[in-house]
Parts: sequence; structure tokens; C-alpha cells
Amino acid sequence: MPKYHFNVKAAYAFASRFYLYYEKWDKVIQYADLLLGSDAKSQLRDWSQVATMTTSFDAESQHYIDVSLNANLLLLTAYSSLPLATGPYRYYTRYSHGNYLAQNEDCKASNLWGSYIYFYSRPHTYSATNLDRVIFYKLPYLFEYTDPVAGIGYRHTVYPAFTTDEALLNRAEAYVMLKQYDKAAEDLNTWMHNITRSTTQLTPEKITTFYKSKAYSYDDDAKIASTIKKHLHPAFKIDEEGSTQECMLQAVLGFRRIETLQTGLRWFDIKRYGIEIVRRVIGADGKPAKLVDVLKVNDPRRAVQIPSKVVAAGLEANPR
Repeated sequence: MPKYHFNVKAAYAFASRFYLYYEKWDKVIQYADLLLGSDAKSQLRDWSQVATMTTSFDAESQHYIDVSLNANLLLLTAYSSLPLATGPYRYYTRYSHGNYLAQNEDCKASNLWGSYIYFYSRPHTYSATNLDRVIFYKLPYLFEYTDPVAGIGYRHTVYPAFTTDEALLNRAEAYVMLKQYDKAAEDLNTWMHNITRSTTQLTPEKITTFYKSKAYSYDDDAKIASTIKKHLHPAFKIDEEGSTQECMLQAVLGFRRIETLQTGLRWFDIKRYGIEIVRRVIGADGKPAKLVDVLKVNDPRRAVQIPSKVVAAGLEANPR
């Protein structure tokens, strides 16, 4: 299976991500073009097909990693319990993507396409005692029995390390940074019309008007309320808040957040753009009740800690 090994298309996708993080915008576009060709939509995940499938975690998650899909460029296997935290289960509920975040920041929030009901495959909401989870059916839970009688074995999953959908949004962000806003809007339209039924046609002007009308997260009196817009503090230069460039970056980052939900890439956008993250106590009404902690722009906790064996060997640990 070529897609379970590093291949040319995966290399193009890797290059588009690498140069995005490296802030070499022309290179991002160069490699995304090589990957996507002249008809980007035909290379993306076909969410309209998913909408015709039986609503089943096993069926949809298996389809998500289907080797025949153009969108999947490199598939990796792992011993992992992650699907228990991102699937319809009652495990790891402390780490769930909950309803408040979904409704106010990402997949269930009012967005450029309107309501979340326009998604071809809507996010699934689970709400019960000690369970608050909003998810897309993505990574499959694959159990390998070593002793079927005892019911024990190993937890596995398969995940797409690189996809065409991510590469498309990489290119959109690069276009925004180069202030080629019409081309960025074209890529954003392609992504939006592929994942939703919306007929809205995005333009730089529409995107700017929409985001200028939104408040920033944590600007309320208690500094705890969420919106779909965050203050951005990247190490590289961007235009002032409310500008066309800043509003279009808000759109790109919002689209990327939904596209990469449950797959671990949001953290890199948080680091790249210096996005502050709050930790809150959620009240019985499902809304933030108390601010507990804030991960600031230059918080030392943003750095990955060096391995414990290296610390034990005498190298000083990163500060916390």
C-alpha cells in the first residue's frame, strides 16, 4: 500500500506545511500547486459522499482513512487510545471537545457559511452525566485481541498524517500573507463548498465585514467568554486588528481548526500565532463560571519539555 509509506504527494504536502511554519510563503504555494493541480476540489475529501452513508462511527471512521481517497496522502498506524477520547465513548471525558467550545469557537458556531446545519456531515453531540462531547467521526478504534476470552489486547488507530484539505488551507494562508486576497478567498470557497452545502460566495470584503462584526474571545468583563475570533500575536508581522489581512487570517485559522479537529494540529497554530488559551471551570449551565489559568503568549509551558531521561542525565529541564 503506497499510502502507508512516504510518497511524492505526501512529500509535497509535507513541504507545504513545513514552509508554512517556516514562513516561506512562496514555497508553500509552489508545493501546494504541485499537489493540488488545476482542479483542487477533485483532490479533496468528498464530504457530500459521507452525507449519503449510514450514520455509524465504525463506517464513517473507516471511510475517513480509506486508502482510495485522493485526500489521504500518508496513512500512519499507531498504538493509541485517542479514538476513545474522540469517539462516541465514555472514556477520557475530561479531555473532551465540549459543547461550549463547539457552539462558540468552532464547528457549531455561526460562521461564514451560516449555521452548522449546513455541514454535509454534522458534528455529533453527546451530553449526559459526566459526558460533554462534540465530535466528527474521524479516527477509527481498532482493537487487536491477544486473548479473546479475557477480552484483552492492544488499542490501535490509523490516521492521515497529510491530506489535500490541509494543503489547500496552507496555500490559502500563504496567499493571505502575500496579500493576494482574491486567491485566498478562492481557496477558502473551495474548502467551504466542499465541506458544507452553503452557496455563499466568499470575497475578501465579505470575510472582513463578518469578522469585524465579531468580538474577540476573552474581551468580556470576566475574561472568560469565547467567540470564533482570537487575538493574534505572531512573531512575524501582520496588519492591525480589523484589517483585511487580519480578518482573513481569522477565517483561515477558523477553517483550519475545524479541518484538523481531533487530529492534533491546532496546537501548532496556537504556537505560531501566539494565541492565548484560558482554562475555565464550566458551571452547571454549561457556561464558563470561573477563570483558573491563562497560557500567555510567551508562557514557558508552550515549550515541549525535554525527555525525563535527559533531565536525569544532568541537562537542566525547560522552566515551568
